[in-house]
Amino acid sequence: MAKAIFFIFVGLFAVTKLADAICCESIKSEVEKKVEANKTLCASGSALSLKCCKDIANEVGKYLSAYETLCLKATLKPCQAPKALGMQSGKIPDNAITASSFYNSAYKTSYGRLNTNKGMCSWTTTRQGRSNSWFQVDLGQLATLTGIATQGSCRASAEWTKTYLVSYSTDAKKWIYYQES
Repeated sequence: MAKAIFFIFVGLFAVTKLADAICCESIKSEVEKKVEANKTLCASGSALSLKCCKDIANEVGKYLSAYETLCLKATLKPCQAPKALGMQSGKIPDNAITASSFYNSAYKTSYGRLNTNKGMCSWTTTRQGRSNSWFQVDLGQLATLTGIATQGSCRASAEWTKTYLVSYSTDAKKWIYYQES
């Protein structure tokens, strides 16, 4: 199985394992809507060309195939609530957490976990590397992220990241930036 590696600027995860995130009833409902839309759009007497209807049918077929692969070949199970993958608990090991750099030993990469009490309770990069800094977590498995939680340092002064980008990869070579939809 391929691994999913998530590259973020400062963020920690509350995520759902892929196997637990597949909500087959929801997927089935969406596929059924697409099949019905295809039937309606391409019904007898439709103004759409035969080629257009074939293209639509091919696209719907992709969704149907994905549904069959994900749901019919697996045991159907209801949608489940998100589960943490282990950034707070330590299930994700320290060596799976890397970064462009860290400021000093009080801000080590492994301190970039939620609710840690080590060092300054956070990771931060060197001053020189701030504009191009990154924080990366290798989840060790494919996963669906349902949320990202971040927090600042436990120092008395207010220190936290206000904005960051999220990208993901299955091979650590080609990165895809997440875009809200």
